[in-house]
Amino acid sequence: MISQYENNKRSPKPETVEKIANALGVHPWDIDKRLAVKVYIMRDGTEVVGNPYTIDMAREHDRWEDFRIFLEDYGVSHDKDQKNIFTFKDTGEKFLVNEKNLPVIVAEQAKILIRLLGKDPTAPDPE
Repeated sequence: MISQYENNKRSPKPETVEKIANALGVHPWDIDKRLAVKVYIMRDGTEVVGNPYTIDMAREHDRWEDFRIFLEDYGVSHDKDQKNIFTFKDTGEKFLVNEKNLPVIVAEQAKILIRLLGKDPTAPDPE
């Protein structure tokens, strides 16, 4: 049956392509380009057409842009010419933030904020 696919005598169903791709350790769109066509409209209105990896990258860009805008609202500027460099507007301090260290930074900052904002003033301090 695979020879029929190779000779364009039959077209496999998308589910079959996925099974073959998984067995070969490749993406389904590497085997059947029809599976690669996806469309994503970014927040700035740009239309991205591509394979699922391309679409994931576009979504990640939108998430990063949302994060940058969020920080701007709280006094942290971002110079697009100096990718991943963020500056505190009040002190001028500069920090390198990227996809690799961001989850660690966010987790640590979240812990600090939770401790500051969520402390029960009536609760005894743990010893």
